[in-house]
Amino acid sequence: LVISAFDSSETRKFPANCKALTTFNLPSLEACAELLGIELADAEGHKIFTKATLVTRLVNGIESFLPTDCLECSRSYVVDLNPADPPHSHCFKCFQGSHNCDVSKAK
Repeated sequence: LVISAFDSSETRKFPANCKALTTFNLPSLEACAELLGIELADAEGHKIFTKATLVTRLVNGIESFLPTDCLECSRSYVVDLNPADPPHSHCFKCFQGSHNCDVSKAK
């Protein structure tokens, strides 16, 4: 349900999607985070997100599965939710997984 509120035509534009996701209650947002593989607690079980930061992380998480152009080979690619060949690296800012082209693997 939360993901259906995300407008992919607004990709890379946080305000509209953050506003849309903020309308959901925390349990719904946490369920979406679990679906996307976003950790909600630290090793001791303490929650690591406020509602506002979780919404921002969810928008980044959803966007990370949208098509992106590889900066190394210029091809468009998509990272699957459960890829057979996981990305060899992830951006710590937007959480986008890398494209597994030969150029990026060589780095």
